[in-house]
Amino acid sequence: MSEIELLVNEIGIQVGLLTNQLKEEKAHLAEVQNKLSSLTKEAESKTHSKALLEDEIKQLEATYFRETKHDKEIEEATAAFAGQSAYLKKALDDVRRSNEKLRSVVMSEWFYWFYLKAALKIELILVEVVRILY
Repeated sequence: MSEIELLVNEIGIQVGLLTNQLKEEKAHLAEVQNKLSSLTKEAESKTHSKALLEDEIKQLEATYFRETKHDKEIEEATAAFAGQSAYLKKALDDVRRSNEKLRSVVMSEWFYWFYLKAALKIELILVEVVRILY
């Protein structure tokens, strides 16, 4: 074989290898394109599903969370109740403080009367002792 034939054979082998590599790359490219197409369809499907869910949520919100005049009345009543509750709580605290003061005054007066009664009894006992001794 001549040199030219050897080069032609070598070129033929290289062309065959490159052809096989090209076929593998084409197959890989086709696989990647299929995956990309599949993912694109899935993303479109999910986007469509998301849009449907968002529409349904908006409809549900419109149905169940729309503000009515009753909502405003309920808010006003709640605010009034909170104010009245705070007022009554303060009044109750004032009454409790007043009761504590009264209780301390009554207890001090009770102690005073108890002390006077005890002193009077002691005085009567001393008078009786003095009378007995003299």
